[in-house]
Amino acid sequence: MKYINSSVTGFKGMKIPYTIHGQTDCAKDLVIFFPGSNYTVNSPIFHFLGEIIFKQSVHILEVNFPYKDEFYDDLSQEDLYKAVVTDSKTVIDKVLESHSYENYIFIGKSIGTIAMSSELNRNIFKLAKGVWLTPLINRTEILNVISETSNKGLCILGDKDKIYSEKRWGINREESAYYNETDTKCKSQTRR
Repeated sequence: MKYINSSVTGFKGMKIPYTIHGQTDCAKDLVIFFPGSNYTVNSPIFHFLGEIIFKQSVHILEVNFPYKDEFYDDLSQEDLYKAVVTDSKTVIDKVLESHSYENYIFIGKSIGTIAMSSELNRNIFKLAKGVWLTPLINRTEILNVISETSNKGLCILGDKDKIYSEKRWGINREESAYYNETDTKCKSQTRR
């Protein structure tokens, strides 16, 4: 069994904890959890995904962003963006110093999708798969990666989410095959 609970020094010297675990010491696949600021790796989606994934012969890397710490309260949006990018890269680089994997899957929620959008631009992750949970599509960088990446992935975003925007997401209800006259809710949608 593999279990490492450690931390790295991240943006502006903050301690960024992470956990890596799996049923075997060696695995060829790494699943990386990038939680949201109000949605930790202990929250239901990550908890239950973790239980399912743990049963496979993979390692799970949980990046435990400490963004509820008072240190982050006074950061600008741009500095918070830099913190997420810096912290996730620092954790991943530390893990990859001593572990080698063939396949990668990213699962990110909200602010964690900032990390995903940055990491998917690295050559090592050109074949990584991604699961985008309520991605921050109000950020052009994230929307561009989701829209333009060649990586396989799944994106889940509800139309009641405060970040959701039909215009930003490129949905035209009048022209969309996913809507009908009596149902204003999206039936099903696949982004390419």
